[in-house]
Amino acid sequence: MSFDGRPVPRIRTLVLVGRGRKGRYVDILDCAELPGARLLGLVEGSIELPFGAPAVIGRTTLDTEVVMMWSGIAGLVARYREAGQATTDLPDQPGELRLEAIPGGLARLTLAYSEDTSLTNVAGEEDLLAALALGGVAFFEKLGKLTGRCYDQEIGKLTGRTAAGRTGPST
Repeated sequence: MSFDGRPVPRIRTLVLVGRGRKGRYVDILDCAELPGARLLGLVEGSIELPFGAPAVIGRTTLDTEVVMMWSGIAGLVARYREAGQATTDLPDQPGELRLEAIPGGLARLTLAYSEDTSLTNVAGEEDLLAALALGGVAFFEKLGKLTGRCYDQEIGKLTGRTAAGRTGPST
């Protein structure tokens, strides 16, 4: 459910458990500890955003360090609320994630590796922002429980509690 009670697609954050053939993806919400994080300080995995086919963000399109990716998405959402468009660099690889408003209450999400290589999906702005906020908040709250760290700044960016200016859908 969104913050206003409407159902929105659920974003899943999958973390990589194991390496090579034995490696598998597990939803972070099902984890009792962070796999590999103690050794490397990184949480490898993927975020599955259920908008469009193929999904702009998914296991087949973007496998990365998920804490840095969610932090980038949090900043992307906050800047989007302020200006109606925003970009963030991808962790561990060249390219960027773009979010821009489209007339009619829509938003375009683009994963761009170059001018010639990109994936784009258009979705309802309110639904996309609510899904990003709910998915990110769930991730950072679970990460906080697993690590004992506080992620209030990232959660604030996702929910708009700390964002100045634009906090609602486009007109």
